[in-house]
Amino acid sequence: MILSPSSHIMDGALPVVALLTGFLLSATRGPGHYDLTFLLLATATVIWLAIRFVRAYATAPQHKKPLGPMVPAGGGENALSLIAITRRAIMAAFVVVGVAGLVLHAADHDFQPSAGGLALAIIAAGALAALLSRVSATMRASKTASAVIVVLVCVLAGIAQLSLVHHPAAARSGAAFDPKELEKVSLQKTSETGNNGIAVGDCISLTTTGETPRIDRMTCADSRSNYRVAALSDYPAGCPADVDQKFFTTTASGGPETLCLDYAWIPDKCLQIQDNKATPAPCGTTGSERPVQLITDTTGTDKCRTGGYTHPTRRFTVCTETSR
Repeated sequence: MILSPSSHIMDGALPVVALLTGFLLSATRGPGHYDLTFLLLATATVIWLAIRFVRAYATAPQHKKPLGPMVPAGGGENALSLIAITRRAIMAAFVVVGVAGLVLHAADHDFQPSAGGLALAIIAAGALAALLSRVSATMRASKTASAVIVVLVCVLAGIAQLSLVHHPAAARSGAAFDPKELEKVSLQKTSETGNNGIAVGDCISLTTTGETPRIDRMTCADSRSNYRVAALSDYPAGCPADVDQKFFTTTASGGPETLCLDYAWIPDKCLQIQDNKATPAPCGTTGSERPVQLITDTTGTDKCRTGGYTHPTRRFTVCTETSR
């Protein structure tokens, strides 16, 4: 069988469709989340290309075979046997890669999938492999129908996986917002005390009048506090890379000092955040943010119901609820 130009176009378009589908479905979870959805679809694309390559080679006339004596002369039966063996090996590898991807996905993200959900995802990966195998076996009869089926299965598998990881209930148990837990993951405790007696863990009010900033130390329960000192450093470069704000000043002796600041998240207290600047605001004010959940060991907001503020270096996210 010699593949027609339209068949070549189809073979070229399908991987693009599959990869774009996986990319878009994964990207809906936020930048950099090209996770299992993309892995499954990319692997399916590799399978597709490998099978089509082997089939195209095995069915090409002897004088047009591109890679020399890869199959013995007159070895059509051997070639078909090679196709079957290759297909089975690739399908087995696909299932293994899919399961490994699931394990990595669960380990790298802040959710604990139920045993049933994990089993369902593994079954879905195996079903996709089996269906692709079946499609490849009947491809000669109807290439167009086979291509449509593969695309639909890839899209459905991506959507199923996306819905699996998007359940808010999958977030780690005990992850409700707790200031004490936030202190454990956000503060770099030292025995040092900064300028004006400000130490790590203290809350402050940072305001600007004209071009002159002013800092006042106060209790975190004070309605005027808008930042909390996460670390102290001589210069801004010494702060954790993911702090929300940095304030550079000089001490009374003329030495440099930088306050590394996070937003002062307190239960039932809201902040209005614009241009990375936090302003205390009554809860219910349009645009005000209220902390509702703390998720640790994460770098994104994909487990937050309505978004939040990430700290990828220290690996925690404060999920917030925005007043509309």
